Amino acid sequence: MFDLNQDEFDKLSDQHQLFANSLGESGVKINLNSYNLEKLVVEDVSLTDSFITESIFQDNFFNNVEIFDAALCGCKFENVTFERVNFVKTDLSFCFFKDCKFINSKLKRCETYRTVFEDVQFRSCDLYDIFSYAKLKNVVFSNMDLEKITLYETVVHDIKLINVRNLNIKSTILSLNIGDFENENILMGEDAIEYFQKIVYKSKL
Repeated sequence: MFDLNQDEFDKLSDQHQLFANSLGESGVKINLNSYNLEKLVVEDVSLTDSFITESIFQDNFFNNVEIFDAALCGCKFENVTFERVNFVKTDLSFCFFKDCKFINSKLKRCETYRTVFEDVQFRSCDLYDIFSYAKLKNVVFSNMDLEKITLYETVVHDIKLINVRNLNIKSTILSLNIGDFENENILMGEDAIEYFQKIVYKSKL
């Protein structure tokens, strides 16, 4: 595991910004594997097409960041706040999010194969085609539209919904995994819907 301080990351970020803005004609693409990136502030930048894998983010703050078509596979995020961060077509497979907050952010068409969201809050977010093959444990969704999320073979434990809109259970709950990643036990149709309704706490639906 390599260490990277704020100044070093900012220099890489500046070069990546040039890379993103010039469509690869100038600058240098961020390409990091197995780095300790804790306590970094990531703000007002684009990480589009970046490659950051198997790395640790802890006590970080992301604000006004574009993360489009990037690879963040296998990263661990603990006590990280994402505010006005747009994850679009980003590979989040095998990531682990613990004690994180997503605020006024977008998560759209991201790969979430064996991605874990544990003790995570989503507030006023725009979610689309997200959480298939993932694990949601003690997750809170508040003040948002849930019309376009999809749970397919998703492991779900202790979900809280606060002031959410347009949750269509039949179109959202395609199938649930009531086992775990290694030992799947898949429920479909009415069985999946019934299970979901049992483990969800609803407030002001």
